[in-house]
Amino acid sequence: MASQRIVYGKHSVMDLLEGGGELRLEKVILFKGMHPEEQARIREKASERGVKVELQPEAWFHKSCGADARHQGVAALAPAFRYADLTDLLKACGPQSLIIMLDQVTDPRNLGAILRSAEALGAAGAVIPRDRACEVTPVVEKTSSGAASRLAVAQVANLSNALDDAKKQGFWCYGLSLETEDLLEQEKFSNKVCLVVGSEGKGIRPLVAKHCDKLLKIGMRGKTQSLNVSVAAALSLHKAAQDIFG
Repeated sequence: MASQRIVYGKHSVMDLLEGGGELRLEKVILFKGMHPEEQARIREKASERGVKVELQPEAWFHKSCGADARHQGVAALAPAFRYADLTDLLKACGPQSLIIMLDQVTDPRNLGAILRSAEALGAAGAVIPRDRACEVTPVVEKTSSGAASRLAVAQVANLSNALDDAKKQGFWCYGLSLETEDLLEQEKFSNKVCLVVGSEGKGIRPLVAKHCDKLLKIGMRGKTQSLNVSVAAALSLHKAAQDIFG
């Protein structure tokens, strides 16, 4: 596992600078041609945290972040992403809590979008598998608009076991699936809820579905019968959050 990672994008880097805590950035890198006022704002925040700032040409960003990366002329060198411990995450949840588990979501932009929705809607955390799934990468952090660093993200070896652990802590686990007639919009969520969404192409695996307490599907009124996984996750998170938190 890498001991260091690069984070890029204005929101992602500023979120790390404003986050406080124990995280220590090695340095912030800014594009030489950045607007002076914007550069001054980031420099001020970096100075408050005791983080040095370095200016680099566009070629550095292309090489370090990727030629297609939307870095916005801002990057930072940070310690490797720190995953939350599942046991600690579950025990920290109160009597009204929402978490989401992702079964083999492989697209980093989908993962980033889901983490953004989860954090924005008040979820306590997210759980991802260690194998055959996307981990938290710079693309995920950029797409999450900084939410990945604010949300507890646990990485586990076995998602079915993670669901069983959640149940032991009082969570009712719902899987999103087309293989059911029960509708998400008709469900009344309460107390401690765990939502499970599946991979972009196949949905949740049968074994994972068996470990859910109930399967739900999003009602469709048009001819299209499925949604992008990040959209489906956002809709289900919003419905659950409304019911749980009011």
